[in-house]
Amino acid sequence: MKKRGALLLFLALFSLILIQSAYPIYEESVYSGTVKDKEVIEISDRDFQFRVDSASSKVVVDIDSSGMIVENGECRIKDNFDVCIKNISFSYKNLTTYLDVYQAEIEIYLIKSNVDVTHTIDKSSILIDEEAIAEFSVENTADIVAKDFTATIPIPSSILVIEADGCKKSFGSIVFNENVHPKQIKKCTYKVKGISGDEFKLTADASYFDGVETVSADSDPVSVKVYNYSLKISSELNKSIVEIDERFNITINIENINDQYELAVTAFNIKILDNFLIIKQPKGMVKNNQVLSWSGSLSSKEKKSFVAELQAKRTGNYTIATESSYKISKFLRSTEHK
Repeated sequence: MKKRGALLLFLALFSLILIQSAYPIYEESVYSGTVKDKEVIEISDRDFQFRVDSASSKVVVDIDSSGMIVENGECRIKDNFDVCIKNISFSYKNLTTYLDVYQAEIEIYLIKSNVDVTHTIDKSSILIDEEAIAEFSVENTADIVAKDFTATIPIPSSILVIEADGCKKSFGSIVFNENVHPKQIKKCTYKVKGISGDEFKLTADASYFDGVETVSADSDPVSVKVYNYSLKISSELNKSIVEIDERFNITINIENINDQYELAVTAFNIKILDNFLIIKQPKGMVKNNQVLSWSGSLSSKEKKSFVAELQAKRTGNYTIATESSYKISKFLRSTEHK
């Protein structure tokens, strides 16, 4: 007896789950009230006529002359409308025809499609030449098709789209266009590569037809940073004008402006023209003829300065040139500065 009771309870629960899952999960109530036999009501710009049949406990519902039969206590869907008959009862007796007139308590819902949109990227900060994968995902959480779902994602010039799956590249944008069916998830995956330093947001402009009208479906923007070449070089003189045989100091500053990665500087060279005599080389640098060299690492945001004492040998306007090569993450870089 206990086993039979447990089985009945399980079947009841299972039936309840099936019934609940059969109903749309995204509806908008457009009418709730009582209608009489042969009454015509305009609902959401559509003409509804109700013919109440008390003998069979059914209501014939015509929507713009297209009909369906809904039994008492049940719901049926037609033309994006979910029509529910809650109760059929006697209304009054027509004294002219001596016929009983019945009425029905009804609820009508407008069914719409509804989507959840997500937009993500696996790396919010990338280096020049580094790649990242972005994903744009659309899930239809309703029971009717989200028609003509269209999303356009403008791509800035500081990154390059090198692959796209489930969408396409078109005139500097990623374009996604699909019909998304109930409970379906559609994805657009695209791979980008850093081209130049920049900070921007990837924003999708999206819309779809929900069965009634075209609505927007925007997602949160995705913030992305492309690091510029990370070794910043600057120089300064303690004198702007020097005479022949006069000594002066030149300071060369280098800075790792990347806030995430360490720089492995394989060679940093300061080229001193033959017009100058190197009196004192900077601390930590190696002198080879007229070239001063240093190698080492710079942690994130670290600065380092090199001060050399020079002496002018000839008159004229001259520049001090530097060149460097370094490694950041797995990428090799080289720069020149004058």
